Amino acid sequence: MPVVSQQPLAIITPVDPAKLERLRNLLDGIQNPDIEKNSLVPFPSIKSIHFVRFVLIECDTEKYPIQLALSFDFDGQKRSFLSEFLKEAKDGLNEIYKCCIGYNGDLQQYWNHYLVKVNAFYNGHRGIGAEQVRQEEKLRRAITNYVDAAYLNGTINSQSAKEIKERIAAFIADDASFKWAVIDKSLSPVQKLIFQQKSLVASMAGLIVILILLGFSFTKIFKFLRIPPTLGYLGLFACLAAVVFAVKRKLNKLEKEDVVDTVTPTTRHVKVLMQAENFQVQNQLTHLVEIKPGVFRLLLLKFVLATINFAAKTVFNKGELGTIPSIHFARWMIIDNNRRLLFFSNFDGSWENYLGDFVDKAAIGLTAVWSNTKGFPKTRNLINEGASDEQTFKEWARRLQISTQVWYSAYKTLSVENINNNSLIRSGLFREMDESSSQAWLDRIFYYKK
Repeated sequence: MPVVSQQPLAIITPVDPAKLERLRNLLDGIQNPDIEKNSLVPFPSIKSIHFVRFVLIECDTEKYPIQLALSFDFDGQKRSFLSEFLKEAKDGLNEIYKCCIGYNGDLQQYWNHYLVKVNAFYNGHRGIGAEQVRQEEKLRRAITNYVDAAYLNGTINSQSAKEIKERIAAFIADDASFKWAVIDKSLSPVQKLIFQQKSLVASMAGLIVILILLGFSFTKIFKFLRIPPTLGYLGLFACLAAVVFAVKRKLNKLEKEDVVDTVTPTTRHVKVLMQAENFQVQNQLTHLVEIKPGVFRLLLLKFVLATINFAAKTVFNKGELGTIPSIHFARWMIIDNNRRLLFFSNFDGSWENYLGDFVDKAAIGLTAVWSNTKGFPKTRNLINEGASDEQTFKEWARRLQISTQVWYSAYKTLSVENINNNSLIRSGLFREMDESSSQAWLDRIFYYKK
């Protein structure tokens, strides 16, 4: 199947306080009792959607307005996606946005005005479109049913792995509903590697060009100033080292002054959040926190998020963020005139396991981001300690987590590992394999049963 690009999109609009309760009722009506059958926004009819959420942001209303956040993870280009979304759900969306300040009936124009920049975006199944996810799960189920039946009637019990795989391929080829799998446009392993690393290759090529141009420019400057190139570059290195030292010194000073938030989340707050958790394989999290004051912290946070965004495209693009294999999509956004950091995540498993994975496997990245926000556990040198104080971190994270009024998943029974495994089953189905490779491929079919 063709590779598709997934993108994040976020729109945050001001809510009319006089219409807040009406808006809350509308959102509750979408989510309950069955979000897939709600009458306002027909999510299942929009095939390019992975995840959608509506969130009412009502924190600290003395300093910030009440806002409505709408977030998408989708396939393709923004313009075509929004056109499809509006075509399918315009009437229902009009009812929702009548509760927002300044809405004049033109959703496209209104949304464009309130689009929010995504500072960092991670995708756990890169290149796999939402429709492909559903089709490949259907294919895996058909193969599983065929193999189960074949073992029961004894027709494949004595055959080699290679022979069983060939029989499966023949079975699928004879089923017209799986024509898309037979005419396979998936990438070869080499092509897939190139796709995964294209951002890295492009970035490295750009960096090399920039370094060459800088080197040429500095050489010209040194020649003009009659400074020996070796001495000139040593001077530049010394200046860079001085800047790094100054940044570290400033950071260490601020870290000594940081105030840790030791407030325990209320039982009521935790109970409200837990009422929307653990109803399916996947869960979601919305987290909002103020950024520490000062230009230094803001610039440092933006640098860390830009680094994460780059790493998500070039290093962590094979189904794991660090070594965490349970995140479908995650994004960080600096909002409210650079005063707050908003985080959305769609993940597998429980909240406890998810936060525990972050602490055990990605504490450095976690600390690098949120050490620049208020109340985070005491941090040293930007990346040390911080989230390693697990209990304090979890209480801080829970207290600043906010409720998500509407959350839709296009494939709520599938984990990240399921999705990536299904894609490997499909991509290997009609490829020539030896006995060992065929056995490894067959093992994937029963992956869910392990």
